[in-house]
Amino acid sequence: MNAAELSATIHDILLKHAKIPVERIAPGDQLVRDLGFDSLAFVLALTDVELRVGLKFPLDHVDELAHITFAELLALVTAGLPGVARS
Repeated sequence: MNAAELSATIHDILLKHAKIPVERIAPGDQLVRDLGFDSLAFVLALTDVELRVGLKFPLDHVDELAHITFAELLALVTAGLPGVARS
């Protein structure tokens, strides 16, 4: 998956799980504050990212990810997190 496809995939996942009506997600949009993610929506979105992109977020990092932006999530998935396993 190239960078544009990865960005589009993550964008679509976030739109699917956003709790407020959002037509477009900006790079600086924070998942909780701007997209209305609650804890369940956040975990579902991360799980969807894992399944579609082929990686695993380590459980000890999930709480740290709760307030990241779309751009930060994309960068983490692209560069990899410490302990993230690619399948």
